[in-house]
Amino acid sequence: MEHPEEGARLEAKTDVLEVERQLVFAGLAAGMRALDVGCGTGAVTRVIARVIAADEASKAASWPTAVGVDRSESRVRQARELAKRGVNRSLSPQFVHADATRLPFDDSTFDFAWSRFLFEYLSDPRRALTEMVRVVKPGGVVAVADLDGQIEQFFPLSASLDRELHLALSQLRSLGFDQHVGRKLFSWFCESGLRDIAARVIPYQVYTGGVPEHEWPNWHAKITTATDFLSNRAGDMTRWTRLRTELAHQLRRSNVFYYSSLIIVSGRTK
Repeated sequence: MEHPEEGARLEAKTDVLEVERQLVFAGLAAGMRALDVGCGTGAVTRVIARVIAADEASKAASWPTAVGVDRSESRVRQARELAKRGVNRSLSPQFVHADATRLPFDDSTFDFAWSRFLFEYLSDPRRALTEMVRVVKPGGVVAVADLDGQIEQFFPLSASLDRELHLALSQLRSLGFDQHVGRKLFSWFCESGLRDIAARVIPYQVYTGGVPEHEWPNWHAKITTATDFLSNRAGDMTRWTRLRTELAHQLRRSNVFYYSSLIIVSGRTK
């Protein structure tokens, strides 16, 4: 869902320390050559580069040890600019404009392939997983982290808003967005032929008393992006603008509870 505010939202919401813990759980280690699929503005790719640069051989390598891929040219440009501002430019990741379902790399190129918050937006996520497996060396790690139940698990909502929200999510699913992708990852990993598959479920967002003030800019951008996307693709701008306004009002009420889950699945190639 391309939107002018999306790049800033991606940067602002990335918790660097939490991302590093997730990467290490998934199997990222110093000295690896790693790929970040759906890298966006490169916030996570920069964390990957720092983790693997703890190895002296990585610091001396002539090729980039961390590579980010994104299908958005504007995101790739942002990622390159932000990487240039790093303290140690010799460790800066490389960023490539490419589609996740057609990765421009040879077989067995990387030790580690990672994707976070991408599969929920893909029309063919299993094809992207197949590509990630293809470009990882035998015995290497493939890991995907994505959400389950996002946006839909608010209570209470008025009956009319609940209906409109579920209709909007249904429309988004028909246009390629899947808010239930997290629960599907383990099965897809099994089907892909990966071994030593592990899964972890983390409470990603738990709000008691509505969306907190410091989280609201992220939610405002998320809701705006989704409703603008619906207006452009499904029509009826008035309806989706009204949904945005009503949702923004109700999500900040003091009696609202919300949660979603982050599911991380990792496995090794044969």
